[in-house]
Amino acid sequence: MPPPPPPALPDELVEEILLRTPPERLMRAALACKHWRRLVCAAGFRRRFRERHRTPPVLGVVCNSADEDGTGIARFVPTSSFLPRHAYRRGWRAMDSRHGRVLLHRPRLQSVGAFAVWDPVTDELRELPMLPLVPGLLMWNAVVLCSCTPMLQESSSMIWGHEKWL
Repeated sequence: MPPPPPPALPDELVEEILLRTPPERLMRAALACKHWRRLVCAAGFRRRFRERHRTPPVLGVVCNSADEDGTGIARFVPTSSFLPRHAYRRGWRAMDSRHGRVLLHRPRLQSVGAFAVWDPVTDELRELPMLPLVPGLLMWNAVVLCSCTPMLQESSSMIWGHEKWL
């Protein structure tokens, strides 16, 4: 008969270990299991982590470039040891970034184009519904808005507006 599994560590002990995790590695630790993610997302843990580590790390930047045939590429350039699985998003252009998520745009004929929200840490790419072309639209912009509350951690939304030249 195999020996029984060891008892689980108390949440307080796990939190103390995670508090001492370097900021650039905390995201990977939070992705290890749902229980750790819940601990890391709790308001009390985030407050204590900010107090201990002060400034959050910059994992990287997203910039726009093009390949040889002119196709746009949104590219993640790391500034730490973190590197996402897909550092390049060919055919997409980065429009905005907030709370670790990037709003991407892919131009299309007869419409404003396709939009997607990309989380470079989890490599989740969520395409948004297509927006229709507005007659007389000459200039537009878009931003990504993400909730920061633990209950709405998974939600992302996008708003857009337009201007006409007079």
